[in-house]
Amino acid sequence: MFEELFPVKIYRDKIQGLDQALAGVIKECEDMWDGKHSLHPDLGPATLTTYNTNNMLQNHPAFADIIAQIEPMIQKCWEEFRWYRGLKPHIHEMWVNKTLKNSGVIPHNHSPYLLSGIMYINIKPELGYTVFENPNHLVISHQPFDWHRPDEIQWNIEKVMPVENGDIIIFPGWLRHKAQINITDEPRYIVAFNVGVTGDYPVSSYLQRKPV
Repeated sequence: MFEELFPVKIYRDKIQGLDQALAGVIKECEDMWDGKHSLHPDLGPATLTTYNTNNMLQNHPAFADIIAQIEPMIQKCWEEFRWYRGLKPHIHEMWVNKTLKNSGVIPHNHSPYLLSGIMYINIKPELGYTVFENPNHLVISHQPFDWHRPDEIQWNIEKVMPVENGDIIIFPGWLRHKAQINITDEPRYIVAFNVGVTGDYPVSSYLQRKPV
């Protein structure tokens, strides 16, 4: 009998009203995408981002209902991963990306953030799905697989994440990922966010605050 060890957990759910939220900020985003700070080295040469100009869209009124839906999802992830309860997770930053034709997003991660998330607005296969990289990529790539079989490479090295409009995925911030090439004339829009924490984390469970 074979058993898998140490699987990477990813949370998936639905977000209501994402289209309306984007409509409420799209004009502001277009102005930012027209500026000289619209590119980011982690994303590649033809994915425009608001990150460099405004990565605090979680505070925009248009996203108020979206944030209210995301916060309990983040808490579910915190509890599922059994992370320290003395730390309180919160959305630290949020931005919108626009990927143009014949471009994707290069592999990157969101370290040092513990959790990151992506919300999909107008997704379909031709626009390009998110692809996650196996964290054991370096070890696996040196195994004697049949590299003439594309399914062997994909199965062992990468995992494509098929999603639908309104989907949200939340994943460990260290997990490397990229976006497939957009082969359409239609821009690909996603809303992404990083999760920060507040609170005190003891170095050891033996270190406790003395009562006053």
